[in-house]
Amino acid sequence: MKLVFCLLICFQSIISYAQTKKLPEKTVPTNEAPPVQAPLNETLPETTVVPSENIALVDAPHKHSTKVLRGLSQYTGSLHLSPFSTWLPMKYGLALGAVLNENWTIEGEYTQKTISASVSSVDFGEVKDKRYGIQSRWYPGSNSFHFIMGLYKSEFSAEVGNSILDNIGTMPSSTLIKIESIGPQLGLANRWQWTNGIHFGVDWFVMYVPLFNQKIDDAILDSVNNSDDQDDLDKAIAVISKIPQFDVLKLQLGYSF
Repeated sequence: MKLVFCLLICFQSIISYAQTKKLPEKTVPTNEAPPVQAPLNETLPETTVVPSENIALVDAPHKHSTKVLRGLSQYTGSLHLSPFSTWLPMKYGLALGAVLNENWTIEGEYTQKTISASVSSVDFGEVKDKRYGIQSRWYPGSNSFHFIMGLYKSEFSAEVGNSILDNIGTMPSSTLIKIESIGPQLGLANRWQWTNGIHFGVDWFVMYVPLFNQKIDDAILDSVNNSDDQDDLDKAIAVISKIPQFDVLKLQLGYSF
């Protein structure tokens, strides 16, 4: 009996211990890695902040470039000198124009020269060579290089020289030969501009093609008796009225605003 009683007491103690003991909770494994914290003494690398205005100017032209300054201008004017020009060298004149945008400029131009000279081996007295033109300067996205395109009118007049007049019996009412021509002009040039508005340019090569002879006054040929003089005058008139004229290295100095 005592043995049975002792066993009952031991069994009751085991049950009470089992009720008070908590089993560990089960965890479900996952594929997510736990967050990794950086050590307190480790610093992140510094990042460089680029100002937005610098990013915008990466592909933009320089603010003082000829192209930008030309686009900011509205009007332009210049004086020019043509040391190598047909039919008379050292022509001089002026041009006034409007700047439409950085790619296009339109100008009106006047050039002239008066001199005593021989043209096509003919002795002339006073020779006047004038040229009027309306031209556009096209900059095809470039800074200073451009093309010249336009229309021109030339007025050539010359007094017949004494070597021919001495062979004329009756002096005519007019001893002038006048030739007026109209046609297109084409050329290549550069023009540079500075922040103060001054610009300098070089028309490397400009060609003037006389497509239409508006006027040829050669009445004096009727008074020339010498056949050689007549042939020389005919050749001179043909050369002046039909052969294209040229300007080479025409220099310009002007102001744009």
